[in-house]
Amino acid sequence: MTDAKATDKSNDKSNDPLSNARAAAQQLYASFSDAVSKQGGAAKADLDAAQKKIQSLMESLKTTVSAKQDSASQQLQQAMANLQLAQQHAGEAAKSYGEAFQASVRKALADTRACVQNMSQAVADQRGASSNTKGT
Repeated sequence: MTDAKATDKSNDKSNDPLSNARAAAQQLYASFSDAVSKQGGAAKADLDAAQKKIQSLMESLKTTVSAKQDSASQQLQQAMANLQLAQQHAGEAAKSYGEAFQASVRKALADTRACVQNMSQAVADQRGASSNTKGT
């Protein structure tokens, strides 16, 4: 019976929109990390794909933020602000070459890392609030 509960719990986490959004942000971070190590057309293609992922993630976060009224909401709003910065820097990188390109991609990478950190904190806040509710 314990195994069934563990399985149900893992399924709950995978169906949680906030956890899914955090996983998408982590994938976005990996995309920017890969783009830093690439040059030329391959990096530009990664940036184009990353910008589409940002748009999708922003829409997901807007929906999630509107459904929340707690400390997780503040973290999600900060995550959205960081995503907007990442999108701006990715756009700059797409128009740049050489050192300017690398600098813009690094900025986008840092913004995305901050976004992931905010989302991880939001997930932790949500789980804490959930466990407090179950405990009472």
